[in-house]
Amino acid sequence: MEIERIPVAELADDLAAEWDALRPAQSTVSSPFYSSGYARMVAAERPNVEAGVVRVHGRLKAVMAYERSGWSAIPAGGGITDFQGPVTAAIASTGGDPRAAVESPIDELTPNAWLRGLRLHQWRFRYVPPIWKPLAPYRFFRMSAPYVDLSDGFATFKAAIDARGSDMMHRHKRGCRTFAKRLGPVRFDFDNQEPALLERFLAWKAAQHAERGTRFAFAEPWARRLVERAFASRDPAFRGTLSCLFAGDHFVAGSFNLISGTTLHVWIAAFGPEYSKFSPGTNFFPELIMAAGAAGIQRLDFGHGDEPFKYRFGTCLDEVAEGCVDRRLLLGWATRSSYAIRDRLRQTELRQWIQKARQTTRLWGTRLGLTSSLPASDTVHEAASDSARESDQDPAKVAATAAMGLADSRSSQSLELNGSE
Repeated sequence: MEIERIPVAELADDLAAEWDALRPAQSTVSSPFYSSGYARMVAAERPNVEAGVVRVHGRLKAVMAYERSGWSAIPAGGGITDFQGPVTAAIASTGGDPRAAVESPIDELTPNAWLRGLRLHQWRFRYVPPIWKPLAPYRFFRMSAPYVDLSDGFATFKAAIDARGSDMMHRHKRGCRTFAKRLGPVRFDFDNQEPALLERFLAWKAAQHAERGTRFAFAEPWARRLVERAFASRDPAFRGTLSCLFAGDHFVAGSFNLISGTTLHVWIAAFGPEYSKFSPGTNFFPELIMAAGAAGIQRLDFGHGDEPFKYRFGTCLDEVAEGCVDRRLLLGWATRSSYAIRDRLRQTELRQWIQKARQTTRLWGTRLGLTSSLPASDTVHEAASDSARESDQDPAKVAATAAMGLADSRSSQSLELNGSE
């Protein structure tokens, strides 16, 4: 087994083709975040992005993109990368069961050995699925990642939603009639190419974060440029799309998605605040899922998080985890201890007070124009995971609720439109 590290900016096209050939359709690693195209775009904006390559008898068996900082590393793109970790050969989908065992050709390779081969002491991660068995002891916090299986078309998705007693499709039809009556006929554009609408869409999301006192990860200049690069790409292997819901001449709601092959990932989602009374999410997501199915998408990922819409519309679940591998004995022990302490805090009432204090501090920091002292990559790494850290819901409990068909709320509350970011 041979391990080497290659600057992604110098990645040869033939190796990129080998990389993408490891990613079977309808699997966790079919996500756009595991594509060579995503790694290349991050490398164009971030320094020290490398690919850790594993070969057995000269054949590529695994590859992982990461950002190096001395002897430490985080996944390429940090916290805005909703799926992280290695791409390995012949990985099968877990079929919606996050507990399912997944065989990998590199299971005999330990994380410590891989880091040693890459000349790294530490690798921190947030959203790694169970695709590499030896990493299990280092996966400290687990979160659910819902997705929609469209491999059998939209009709099968609708049947699955209806079978669990959901009235979401009925509410969607009713919402469209309300839009048509008050604003104009509903129209959906799956792949809008107007830069002005992208600007408006991102402004909505930034305002939403400012109101909550949370960081907007894509306010970082390099992250914003990454969105713009993906938006401009027309490569079917990796590209970005802005999907828009209109009512008459009104741009009501949208999502910025990443697409690789037949997999779509909802990366950012937002709506116009003036339309919140119309429950925009209830109308937007069925339109997005229908349009994605018509465009040949077989898997639509929502990413991690406990936002209710992900479980209302998701039909399957993957699991992702946060953790850290540290080869150094004492620092490795200290890291594991810190995660254990944080885990205990999350189970106490003190957690809520800490969250409120953090949110209040950020809110006033935003109002006063103060900036974070964290480096750009660390700021994004932390900011994009706020929803996972600060949710008061247990992902396993929410997942179980969704699986039993009880995730739908019969109340008239507006469905909040919060994407992966």
